[in-house]
Amino acid sequence: MLLGLRDLETQLGNSLRVALKKFEFTRGAIADHEAVIRLNQNLLEAEMARLKVGRVEARRVLEVERDLLQAKLTSLAASVGHHQASIELEALEGSYLSKRGLERSRHAVVDRAMHREVSQTASDDPSVSGFSTK
Repeated sequence: MLLGLRDLETQLGNSLRVALKKFEFTRGAIADHEAVIRLNQNLLEAEMARLKVGRVEARRVLEVERDLLQAKLTSLAASVGHHQASIELEALEGSYLSKRGLERSRHAVVDRAMHREVSQTASDDPSVSGFSTK
């Protein structure tokens, strides 16, 4: 039994390390993708200026705009990956529900279930509510 507990501790420790690495990696990826977006935005502005004076074809502007949109999509995917990594880390730490104000004590859950059961019984039995069908 003690060996099984140690194995679980090891697995949890490994899972936490992997989740933390994923969280850090995705945070860095977001910053990298934002830099690529800025670069592509500047390039698009430059190509638009060149188009106005006839120094570049419209096709080139469209290619640069496509690259900018692709960079934005990639950045969005990185943001989603970071959010997923954050949720995974919080779940492993046991802080996911409390950070969102959703944590309930075991007693509160039982009390709430009992209240629902009493309420349901009262609504099914008119004599409980003080009204009679007689």
